[in-house]
Amino acid sequence: MNSEIIHDVCLNMLPGVGPRTYNKLVKKFKKSENIFKASRKELLKCPGIGPRVAEEILNHERNYDPREELERARLADIKIINRQDPLYPESLRNIYDAPIILYIRGNAHLLKNYDRNIAIVGTRRPTNYGLQMTEALATEASYASWTIISGLAVGIDSKAHHTAVQLKRPTIAILGGGIGKIYPKDNLKLARDICDHGALVSEYPILFPPDRRTFPMRNRIIAALSRSVLVVEAGLNSGSLITANQALEYGRSVFALPGRVDIPQSRGCHQLLKQGAILTESFKDIYEEFNLELGSNRKSAKKEQTEKQENREFDLQLDENERRIMEILKSGELHVDKICELSELNVGQVLATLLGLETHKLIRLLPGKKYELTNRRQYE
Repeated sequence: MNSEIIHDVCLNMLPGVGPRTYNKLVKKFKKSENIFKASRKELLKCPGIGPRVAEEILNHERNYDPREELERARLADIKIINRQDPLYPESLRNIYDAPIILYIRGNAHLLKNYDRNIAIVGTRRPTNYGLQMTEALATEASYASWTIISGLAVGIDSKAHHTAVQLKRPTIAILGGGIGKIYPKDNLKLARDICDHGALVSEYPILFPPDRRTFPMRNRIIAALSRSVLVVEAGLNSGSLITANQALEYGRSVFALPGRVDIPQSRGCHQLLKQGAILTESFKDIYEEFNLELGSNRKSAKKEQTEKQENREFDLQLDENERRIMEILKSGELHVDKICELSELNVGQVLATLLGLETHKLIRLLPGKKYELTNRRQYE
């Protein structure tokens, strides 16, 4: 075990030593190991270090055992990484208050997939519309091979995670406490399920309980790990607005869903839209924002489609849901609600399938949320 990681774990356990204090200490003493060799006088010469923090560092052996924490992590199959670890995501390392330590249970490599990470966040008190749209957008994102990041809170966060879990797609939950202190407790099963294809992530020691201070802190991690942040529903005091504002600070794109003007759950999103957030009605709006990156994918899809048409076999290349909807559309243009009814698929599955077919130029969107085949004769 690297001695530097042991010292970093210990510093991360000490009250009063957060990322900014850690930065000051490392700037003065160069290495974590040297911090614990310093005298009280030397510690107090470090900017921002007062008597209380100095005493915590000097008496660390009496109160904290990093090796016990490392053993606890080993038994729980939790990875512990510091900023020097190759697994530590660059997008997070670059912020001024990057976590000293990351605890990860699940697939740690997902954190480095910055170009395909999207945060879906929102209120703890969503409307039925908010939950429905979260499921639809999370489904579309998952089928488009994006990893959903959220905060495991009740409401929009849980719905986004649950949708990805149901689809057996990756999702990352950023926690406001230690991995051994899942909050809310009702999400304990969801947290376990997330680990099957995704990851739980925390900057806090394993048994550290969450509190009102830690939840806003975890929002910066959500924003930093994500290429973009989508706010589905949020009140004016929602923590989701903290995530959105931090995303803007980090140079990320912020998307917001419009809602009814007479309910509090829409006011935060409408405020973001007034401030320049990108209005989002479907995942297609997010695709279009990143069209430079998706351009090559679309060209490949078009080339693949051409080859399939030449061989008259591409119908067999579609998955079951795509074939079902293509078959339904042979009768002519249909409204999305009618497609849901005839296909017997839920709205999230239908929207995700329509997006895929539209991306491959097999169908087109008409005014009034209707769809039709781009070339009906091809399928007759």
